Amino acid sequence: MATPVEIRVRFFGKARELMACEETRATIPNTMSYQELKNLIFHELYIDLESIESACILAVDHTYLSDHSTVSLRPYSEVAIIPPLSGG
Repeated sequence: MATPVEIRVRFFGKARELMACEETRATIPNTMSYQELKNLIFHELYIDLESIESACILAVDHTYLSDHSTVSLRPYSEVAIIPPLSGG
């Protein structure tokens, strides 16, 4: 059974622009699949980011997640929302 934990959510690039902030906190279940986490972030918690969902990747505590990941969170884990980066 999942236990709620408070996490840090960090926004980068276009996600930061859409949210108009760099970081926030959320209380979410401590275990879930990658797809459940994406759904929670883009369709429940931060609906303003839905338009960039398909282009974003997620990382937990500086580790990129894949489609088949099981996500385990601790109190104050960092979930990063990372859209594509461009540079020149």
